[in-house]
Amino acid sequence: TVDLPGKVFNGVFYALNGAQLDIVGDGDVTIASGIGPFIWCTGADTQVNIYGGNWTQNSPDFENDFCEGLYANRKGEVNIYGGTFVNFDPSTGGNDPGNIRVMEGYKVVSETQDNGDVWYTVVKK
Repeated sequence: TVDLPGKVFNGVFYALNGAQLDIVGDGDVTIASGIGPFIWCTGADTQVNIYGGNWTQNSPDFENDFCEGLYANRKGEVNIYGGTFVNFDPSTGGNDPGNIRVMEGYKVVSETQDNGDVWYTVVKK
């Protein structure tokens, strides 16, 4: 949770007001319950670059809560170069498709698991 004067945000990673955050590696990021995105990126010249990781959405309220998975506003940008997103399509799951993008030269491949989960993996074309 990030506390700013008069506001409380729930989520996993935040980049605010001109910051750059690079997420690299095979770590696990999970939204289990509650309200909040994987990424909240806000403000001009603010950028989050995702190069990998396993991103899992297990919240029963994910579709109903204010929880878009990837959130970018006020000219913030989320750029995706890799990673596996479980039950969340990173190419369509954001509040501003122009600011959240699978980068050129990459694509999303989906695979439905035996348990019904869908894995969306970002790979090079």
